[in-house]
Amino acid sequence: MKLKNLFSALLLISLFTLTLSAQCSITDVFAEAYNCNDQGQIFVDIEFDIDNPGASNQFTINGNGTSYGTFEYGQTFYTVGPFIPNCDLEYEFVITDVDDNECSGFYVFNDVLCCEEGECAITTLDFGPNPVCVDGLIVTEWLIDGENLSEVGFDIFINNVFETYVEWNNDAWYDFDIEDPGTVVFTIKVCDNDNEDCCIEWELENPCYDGNEECSISEVAVEQQDCNDNGFAFFHLTFEYDNVGDDNQFTVVGNGNDYGTFEYGADFYEIGPIESNCDLELEFIVTDVNLNECSEYAGYGPLCCDENTACSISEASVEQQECIDGVAFF
Repeated sequence: MKLKNLFSALLLISLFTLTLSAQCSITDVFAEAYNCNDQGQIFVDIEFDIDNPGASNQFTINGNGTSYGTFEYGQTFYTVGPFIPNCDLEYEFVITDVDDNECSGFYVFNDVLCCEEGECAITTLDFGPNPVCVDGLIVTEWLIDGENLSEVGFDIFINNVFETYVEWNNDAWYDFDIEDPGTVVFTIKVCDNDNEDCCIEWELENPCYDGNEECSISEVAVEQQDCNDNGFAFFHLTFEYDNVGDDNQFTVVGNGNDYGTFEYGADFYEIGPIESNCDLELEFIVTDVNLNECSEYAGYGPLCCDENTACSISEASVEQQECIDGVAFF
């Protein structure tokens, strides 16, 4: 009788041990994230070890309140996604056997899963109907589009001079007119208002151009004249020009000074007087009165009268010395 009871006890212990050895376990869970794709999404690869899975041979992947699906055991790794990562969320992935909820393992990312915002790029600059000239204005509808834009608006430049600002709209079509730049062709440059490096540029024929040759001012040169006693000097200015505006006039400015309006045709133009300043680089900008794009300039090293004062001899006097052999010496 005692032998029988002993056998029964050993049988129970064996069954209990067998049950323990057959228990499901998920271990060594590891996850690795892909790089962000062009849409700002990521995928994640998950791998783990499994012993004694449930009868259905399946498991689920969940994390952060999201179910990533049900899968069958047997693959080297499993890919979940795509999803848009949240830069402020600590991502976790929990593996759970379908038949045994106690059979589970998890992985938590120590690093932030986050896609950096892509660089701003204006990819499209086009127009609807061909631009036409109406009362000196270039009229059309403009198509402006791109990627990762600020969605604030665009700054418009004509021949690199600011023309206007337009507010962002979702349909990407913008209605703004351009003043006649007076050139055969012109460039339109569009920049994202919040990113001066995010631009696109396009060269177009000017529908307002009347067929006249383009105005040009070139070879601007200045020659300093002598400084006066008060430390001021005049400059003689010369330049070449062609096809100037109807008023036949130009202005000369520089360093914040307006030196006046002149008529074309003189051999040279006297500019000044300009005060000596040994620390200031001078500039002389010649611009047609009618065509502001018709302009050119010359630079000049500092006007430093202290270093350029002309040599002079003054208050000379003579005094006779004694005569020697009838010859006088002074």
